[in-house]
Amino acid sequence: MTRRLRLPSVLPLLAGLLLGVSSAVPLGWLLWQIATEPSTLQLLHPSAIRWDILARTCGYSAAAAVVATLLALPAGLLIGRRRSKLAGLAAFLLPLTLLLPSLMYAYGWAQFFRLMTEPMGRWLAAIDVSRPWLAGLGVSLVGQGADARMYLTNAGPADVARCIWSLATWLWPIPAAAIAWALGRADPAVRQQAQLDGATWRVALRQILPAAMIGMLAVWVLASQEFAVYEPTGVSVVATEVRMVFETGSFSSGSNPITAPMGGGFSAISSEAPPPSLAVTQTPVVAIADGQDVQQLAAAAAVATGVPMLLLTVVVGAIVVFACRRWSAEGDEIHEQEAWSAPASIPRSSFFVLHSSFRSRSDVTSTTGGGDKRRNGVGWNFLAVAAFAVIALTVGIPIVSMILRHQRSFHPVMIWQQSGELVAGSFLIAALAGMAAVVVGVAALVRKPRWILLLAISSFLVGGQLLAIALIRLYNRPHLGWIYNAPPVMVMAYLGRFGWLALLTAGATWSRPWRLLRQQAQLDGASAAGIAARVVLPLAWPLILGAGVLVLVLSLTEVPATVLAAPFRPPQIIPMLMTWVHTLESDPMIESSLLLAAVAMALSAVGVVLVRFGRRVAQPRLLDMGGIDE
Repeated sequence: MTRRLRLPSVLPLLAGLLLGVSSAVPLGWLLWQIATEPSTLQLLHPSAIRWDILARTCGYSAAAAVVATLLALPAGLLIGRRRSKLAGLAAFLLPLTLLLPSLMYAYGWAQFFRLMTEPMGRWLAAIDVSRPWLAGLGVSLVGQGADARMYLTNAGPADVARCIWSLATWLWPIPAAAIAWALGRADPAVRQQAQLDGATWRVALRQILPAAMIGMLAVWVLASQEFAVYEPTGVSVVATEVRMVFETGSFSSGSNPITAPMGGGFSAISSEAPPPSLAVTQTPVVAIADGQDVQQLAAAAAVATGVPMLLLTVVVGAIVVFACRRWSAEGDEIHEQEAWSAPASIPRSSFFVLHSSFRSRSDVTSTTGGGDKRRNGVGWNFLAVAAFAVIALTVGIPIVSMILRHQRSFHPVMIWQQSGELVAGSFLIAALAGMAAVVVGVAALVRKPRWILLLAISSFLVGGQLLAIALIRLYNRPHLGWIYNAPPVMVMAYLGRFGWLALLTAGATWSRPWRLLRQQAQLDGASAAGIAARVVLPLAWPLILGAGVLVLVLSLTEVPATVLAAPFRPPQIIPMLMTWVHTLESDPMIESSLLLAAVAMALSAVGVVLVRFGRRVAQPRLLDMGGIDE
């Protein structure tokens, strides 16, 4: 009996240690680097190059956020307003599409445009489009008549649009989740009155506007941290330049192209003066003198390059967090009389739970809305068709394009011999990160996560590249090889990136119905550790385990942190994919991408099933608690 009570009481200390080395220590290093490193302070002064890169990144990310929100509208409205098998299927598919690797989307859409080279070339030649005008759009038309071919110019306007579209097709489930959540949390009385007044759509659009804005800002944050989509064709954004500066010591240029494959870590910073023709674009970010630590200077230059974008990200992230907290509090007041009867309240604040938010209070249907339902039947059917069309468009086309562009026969044994060891290494490290997230989540059942949650979110907003750079500088030492060149460094990177998801999931168990359950157990004389172990955990374990699976999948497909900090023991698949992605026709890239996507989708499905099961386990007990007055 004593052991059963002591085990949970030790978990907060272990979780605090895990989050401390994964989030607090890297953040502390970044702050110390900015405050005390002279080269970082010198490089923080704005320049035309930095302002141009920052403005470009903000513009591209904003465009991706707008497109993603537009794509999200049909699915968000369908899932948030309807209770049907189609809405449930859409809710099941959305997390799966979001958790696929961004590299798959980037390469898949690149293959799609390669497939369109001949038909689009012939069509453009047939309508006799002005070639100089196409060149201005970043499109090259080569050949005449039936032999005409269309190509996208690297880093041209059309290629940038392809990158933006790739990001939007990857991230659109985020605003879809926010929209569905908003509709589910809306006051049922308002919905019923809107149905009676024939203003269902107008009221629904007004209800989803704040949620759509929050989802759009979240997409902006994630898009601004991504470099895998931009790098293969040499599009310059803050994320690609941070990597270029850390790897080469200079911003990208004609003789220092982004498209050149690079390994993890860093290379030397050139101390020679650049040629006059490249003096503006290739000036080394910082010069080195004899005896100076090259990696330290590279890290300082990379931090200085990313700080302006980081400050904007922190501001936008704070807005999103504040809006979500206020929104959640308002929802508690609105639905307090409903005794939390909806499954969506379990847990309503978790991101994974994306899925449980989908099946929300929209389940509450109006008894007077039959006529409105008949009048809007065509509209709902259109929403269903549009939602599944978006899913097929954003996921199906990249996958089918890669399959069609694959040249040799698919041999599962050969594919596994080629990439199996790399996938297994990635899975091992991701599984360790998932287990660490479960430990953090269980510990948060004992003590409510407050400041530690803000710390974990802060390390996520820093971005995978800066987090990896901090870990490299902290642990790349002769006596710490067992950390730096082994799984621990990646587990810390992944937990620093995604540990907040486990905390959010566990934080949902401190909401009103769970608090009532805790208070009842406390009246019976149970301690906080005993309540967590014997009352909360038996109900919440599927949700905590689902959050761990989410962290596992996200770690498996994480690109920025993995590329920079990947150890050699064991080798991982993502750095190899970042090498293959620079080749337009690469069967190993296609095969490994499809293999990784299949693994990620299977694990995501397991996570969704766990969340559904968790709702069924916890709902009956929480419904009983809902009627107790505080």
